[in-house]
Amino acid sequence: MSPNQPSVPLPNEPVAHTPTDANHHWHLLEDHLDEVAQRTRTFASTFSAGPLGALAGYLHDFGKYDPAFQDYLFRCYRAALNETTPPRAGSAPHAKYGARIANLLYEYRYPKLKDSDGAGGELAWVVLNHHGKLLGLAALDERLKELSEDADVNHLIRQQGQQLAALVDQAEATGLPTFQHPRQRAFFIRMLLSALVDADRLDTEKHADPERHSQRYRDQETPATLLSELKTFQASLRRDDTVLARARNTFFDVALERAQTPPGLFKMTIPTGGGKTLASLAFALEHARLHNLRRVVVALPYTSITQQTAAIYREALGAANVLEHHSSLQPTQADDAHEVGNSWHKLATENWDAPVIVTTTVQLFESLFSNRTSKVRKLHNLTQAVIVLDEAQTLSGPLIEPIIDAVNELTNERYGSSLVFCTATQPALAPLFRKLNITREVTEIAPDPAHYFQVLTRVRYDTQIKERWLWSAVADEMLEDKQALCIVNTKAQARDLYRSLREKDRQALHLSTDMCPAHRLKVIRDIREHLDTGTPCRVVSTQLIEAGVDLDFPLVLRALGPLDSIVQAAGRCNRNSRLEQGRVVVFAPEDDTVPPGAYRSGRDIARNLLSKGDIDLNDPVTFERYFSRLYGRITTDAKEIRALSDKLDFPEVAARFQMIDQDTEGVLVPQYDPEAVARILSRGLNGYTQRALQPYTVTLYSNKIDKYLAKGLLKRNDLDLLEWTGSYDAQLGIVESEPS
Repeated sequence: MSPNQPSVPLPNEPVAHTPTDANHHWHLLEDHLDEVAQRTRTFASTFSAGPLGALAGYLHDFGKYDPAFQDYLFRCYRAALNETTPPRAGSAPHAKYGARIANLLYEYRYPKLKDSDGAGGELAWVVLNHHGKLLGLAALDERLKELSEDADVNHLIRQQGQQLAALVDQAEATGLPTFQHPRQRAFFIRMLLSALVDADRLDTEKHADPERHSQRYRDQETPATLLSELKTFQASLRRDDTVLARARNTFFDVALERAQTPPGLFKMTIPTGGGKTLASLAFALEHARLHNLRRVVVALPYTSITQQTAAIYREALGAANVLEHHSSLQPTQADDAHEVGNSWHKLATENWDAPVIVTTTVQLFESLFSNRTSKVRKLHNLTQAVIVLDEAQTLSGPLIEPIIDAVNELTNERYGSSLVFCTATQPALAPLFRKLNITREVTEIAPDPAHYFQVLTRVRYDTQIKERWLWSAVADEMLEDKQALCIVNTKAQARDLYRSLREKDRQALHLSTDMCPAHRLKVIRDIREHLDTGTPCRVVSTQLIEAGVDLDFPLVLRALGPLDSIVQAAGRCNRNSRLEQGRVVVFAPEDDTVPPGAYRSGRDIARNLLSKGDIDLNDPVTFERYFSRLYGRITTDAKEIRALSDKLDFPEVAARFQMIDQDTEGVLVPQYDPEAVARILSRGLNGYTQRALQPYTVTLYSNKIDKYLAKGLLKRNDLDLLEWTGSYDAQLGIVESEPS
């Protein structure tokens, strides 16, 4: 509140929020509770919990009836006018009152459930935690016990007897869900919290910043309209009459036909380059249209292909209909103009209220297992949706059991979504389902995968794994063609091979995560230009390029790695069938270092299968065998997420469920584009500038940070950001040479 704004008298009725610069009115508490209750009812009705949601919405801020809280709000308002010292933030907590009431309602209405299934139930849990983070069961029980003895809480409850009598009547009519196991209950609690948090934030925003709130709402296109746009776009691509073009059209058309299948679990097994990006979207939109589902969510493993897919969808459907959301997302021009970021796009990332969402599997699943309200807020919009997991073979093996649990919940009758596992190299779902006692069928969308994998065979595999190849030999092999790609297993291997190749080809290119994202994107653009013009182009890369990136080389070499990685790398060879056959060389490198864990297990299984010479890499059944062996060898719930979920330990689940190794830190590399970085830093550090700096950062393992600081390769700048001060090579990115 600006000190120049006129003072607004305190009303005679209890209030929920103070006036703001954008709205010179007090927000009446009764209005807020009624509105949040109605919104939460609407959101929770998508998973058959509307009445319970309404009760949560009415109780969440019930504690604001407390005279102490009303005084707190008035003192906050006076302080905003520079008339008094502001009260200490959080000095008048309010969520505890509604949580205590919820607990009492459970004791009155559901005493048996109360005794056997944890104090307070779902209602008290979400009311108490609608700010901040979800507590675990033990902490919740302890907190509710404290509240039962809290004199202030009990005094307010006695004062508000009339309102509580109405709540008792409402509780009588509110049905409670039943669960087969505690994990289902944990999932439901997150969903109910999501509905409440989104409803509360939206109504609070409507009062505090009406202009910002209005930017959220516009007429959204229906799946039927978007499908019409997609069909028009697809028709513009149907000009070629090649085997590949005809197959892509067939996949698209059959996807539309198979969309009539009732909602549930699906897989789409299409060879790399077969057009699954558009075919899966066609299925999703038609499926949503036919079964009254609300939106399409497409999740991909890496930000690079997330950006690529989002760009294709924007071209097909229009930018206004596609929400792109991931950690590397950059501010839009509208954000840049306002700096506060009040564009529809930014607002929609908060709750995924959009017709088509393109995100990462990290963003999707870490939200599903989070205990933070900022992440949980979007979850209710995953109900009655079509969710496409593209490049599904990349789903983390050590986390695959809890991931399948979440998939099973989202697609059950309560939440009503459909989910598609989409990839050329399908993970082995059947043995996982049996292990988890899931009796579900997974319907194949693609027509006769085995037939089309043979029809669309575009490469021949040359397996050379009996003897190790020196990097000089690999470089010589790449020189056999003027355009060649080699994918290796580690950044150190990429550097070593690149240096060997560079001695023979000064124009060779390098890609790894030692380069900042802006640098990598520039190199990928250069690669595409070389490939399109037919000029020489030899590239050494880590795995970052092997899945989903739309590149087409006549020759691809792949260091021995997991079997699915080998086939995904082959997807960068003769991708558009310009040759009768491309060539993929699988070789054992002189340095056989690979990342530990599931990756190393996958490499070892691949070596065993390839050595026997009895597998067909163009047969999708091969990958069922491969993944069955892989899941049998590794621990598929390595972080014990399922056991922790059964204990309703939300904080520990959130801490352990990390799809990417979190023992890393982002480091700013201003050397790549000093002017751009300086321009961003001149604005100071805020959410906008942090996003704007991401293209100029490199991620380093935390155990190296202290070493680099000691050697003078890193420093903390004036904004307390880690900044690389060592060398940044124009081809390799950061290198460990000390500054002169």
